[in-house]
Amino acid sequence: QDRRFRRAFGDFNGPFIVKPVSGRASLHVHVVDEAADLADAIDAVYSATENDVLIETYLSGREYCIAVGGPVVSRLTCLDRYEEPFAFSAAERVLGEDERIFTSMDQRPITGDRISVLNADVDGSMIDELKSIARSVYEDMQLESVIRLDIRADANGVLHILEANPKPDLAAPRAEKTSIICTGLPNEGMAYDDLIRSMFADRVDLLFCKRRGAATALDGLLD
Repeated sequence: QDRRFRRAFGDFNGPFIVKPVSGRASLHVHVVDEAADLADAIDAVYSATENDVLIETYLSGREYCIAVGGPVVSRLTCLDRYEEPFAFSAAERVLGEDERIFTSMDQRPITGDRISVLNADVDGSMIDELKSIARSVYEDMQLESVIRLDIRADANGVLHILEANPKPDLAAPRAEKTSIICTGLPNEGMAYDDLIRSMFADRVDLLFCKRRGAATALDGLLD
């Protein structure tokens, strides 16, 4: 096991991230500063989840999110079909002074001041890079519905995917909390209803274009 650890991390001695291989809302995620302290964090995560534990290098740069879905998009109730997956809502997660990782939404609600939507005039190159990553993941993994990517830069500014969330929060934004992937909808010329309409229309498009057999019942309703 020590040899496997050294193959993965070499002489790197920390800090590390210790987290479950599955779960929700960033629960049971620990920052461990030194390799000597990893065992306690691993035991804590395993005791809580009774499943495999993942160890990663801690990334100290800025943290971002971006959503991506299929190519059928609704804007102001008008549908368009694009040639590539639709990547949207590029935003930066704003870490508090006491946070080294983004705190679980179960412990600290996601409010507007914790998410900063990227501005195309200021952050254009970053938005382009995030969208390129998101589209590549969507196509390479042959995905069929909206996901959210959590991405963080290392000390040199190189972006790394932390995780792909297949069930992002889709709740309509409210004053007391918001959904990460809804924060950037106005920048795309979209309202919340457009997001839901896009997901529904994209699914129907996929069924008729790629799964005609599965669309038989739906086809009958249209007749």
